[in-house]
Amino acid sequence: TFFTSLMIFTFITNNILEKRKDIGILRALGARSIDVIKIFIVETFFIALISITISTFSSIMIINYLNKVSENNLNMNIVLIYVDIWSILFSILLTIFIIFLATFIPFRKLRKIPPIKVIKAIE
Repeated sequence: TFFTSLMIFTFITNNILEKRKDIGILRALGARSIDVIKIFIVETFFIALISITISTFSSIMIINYLNKVSENNLNMNIVLIYVDIWSILFSILLTIFIIFLATFIPFRKLRKIPPIKVIKAIE
């Protein structure tokens, strides 16, 4: 899940930096910075939701498989890794925190620049 969170962070940051011109146009049309941030948070929330779901289920499947293989090969009842609700909740909260962090860091820099300068700097 940590690796997935880092990938989401990189994706969100690059996505925002690539859409600087769109952000500048929205702000020039009168959208507040918080409105633009909300747009990106909703977009990244859906991406993160899919990512969390896939990573959680794949982790559970891999852990269960490894536990069964170790049990069959060693003829013992060994639990290598145990997945509980707290670890799943922690990974979900970590991913949500990284989403907000990845959204606000690039916007903090863009918010200080006037919209016309953002638009002209891209062209």
